[in-house]
Amino acid sequence: MTDSLKALEEQKNQKERNFQKYYKKLREQKKASVDKEMRDAIKDARCKNNLRLEEKGIVKDYTTKKYVSK
Repeated sequence: MTDSLKALEEQKNQKERNFQKYYKKLREQKKASVDKEMRDAIKDARCKNNLRLEEKGIVKDYTTKKYVSK
């Protein structure tokens, strides 16, 4: 009787471990997709900002890493 209880307990623990592994992997995938979306949004914002500054005649000098007028 105790062997069957131990087996049931071990089976329950194994299911819990499998669920935790699955849940952790799911969280990491979601985090990676959010990170990619954030990177894309930041990149778009930078591009729009650079275009707006270029229209005003301001460009970034990449040797000094500063904005200068044309």
